[in-house]
Amino acid sequence: MRKIYRLLFIVVIFALVISACGKTDLSDSENAETDVKQEPEFLSWNCENSYVQTGNEIALYYEWQTMTKEQNIEFFDVTKHYVNVNGIPKDIKKQGYGDIMKLSDGTVKQMFWMNIGSLEPGDYEIESVAEITKPVFDGWDWYGPDSDYPSFINYCTVTVGDEPPAEMAKESDPEHEIPDTPEIQAPAIVPCSIESSLKPEWDTFLCETFDASTSLWIGNDQGTTTRLEGGEYLIDNSTKVASGYTTGFIYPVVAGSGQDYMISVDGRMESKYKQCTWGIYVRSTFNEIVYFFMIDNQGVFSLTGSSDNEANRFLGNIKTGSNNAIVWDGVNNISAVVDGKQMEFYVNGKMLVSHEAINAENPVFGLIVWGGEGVSAVNYFDNLLVRTK
Repeated sequence: MRKIYRLLFIVVIFALVISACGKTDLSDSENAETDVKQEPEFLSWNCENSYVQTGNEIALYYEWQTMTKEQNIEFFDVTKHYVNVNGIPKDIKKQGYGDIMKLSDGTVKQMFWMNIGSLEPGDYEIESVAEITKPVFDGWDWYGPDSDYPSFINYCTVTVGDEPPAEMAKESDPEHEIPDTPEIQAPAIVPCSIESSLKPEWDTFLCETFDASTSLWIGNDQGTTTRLEGGEYLIDNSTKVASGYTTGFIYPVVAGSGQDYMISVDGRMESKYKQCTWGIYVRSTFNEIVYFFMIDNQGVFSLTGSSDNEANRFLGNIKTGSNNAIVWDGVNNISAVVDGKQMEFYVNGKMLVSHEAINAENPVFGLIVWGGEGVSAVNYFDNLLVRTK
């Protein structure tokens, strides 16, 4: 989660890519040493003050991260790449992809690279453009035409020259000491200010206070608007009635994916109507919201299952009821612990319902709001915390 640009620049991938490009077997010829083809110099497409030796080819790269493998493939299928060097278009000699890699949080990433050949000695600003030709979703945001991200443009500043590499300089001048490369330190774990008594031994996966930014989706879709305002995340359906809205709405927002997790969020709802609820969904997929737990402003809760295994598809078909743990017309905390097939749902620290899911594999979870016919509402969320096992 990461949100808005999930373009990861991880140096360790170099070894995988370079080995995949192929090298000459030194045993093939007595002159193999002179026949070895020089591998290109791999540079992140947003590099700064990089140095490349004269004659070396340059390959610019980035990585794209999505919730699913299919989303990653779709992104590259609809994306065109261009390169300008000092403002002049530069042909891409060759382009390629790394393996799709699955990360520990269940998301995937893939590396894309483009070889632009070698440049004459000099200083260069290399502009890389990724133009997304069709709407595409990565699990968090939409990209492409009519979105906030129709394209990406990144710049890399490079000097090409005849300066020898560090090792060659050291050999040519034994008395010249080159300092060792400093050890890369692991990033510090940023403490999360959000507290919860549920599963404190699990790892913090997401900690959203919505003070200045968010990894959740921001935008407008079919009359529903999401935005940050006053340190809260808003899902706004207030314009629907004014625009002649006559049908109900149900709107999910993906928060992440994982195998076993705890999700907790504070929320409140402003509406003059009774037929509206808000809550969280769990053990779902990107194509189907399978389980969702919601409350309204009059102390009523419901757990709904939408799979074929659940009897009768209606709100609260698993369990519905009222409980004095729910604050009327105020701020409530909704939490869920999902461990294997077991699911537990809490309001303000009190467990109201537990249920066994149809499987332990569906990984997607998030926020959800619902309104009946002709209803308008604004939902406010804060202090979103996710822990993973």
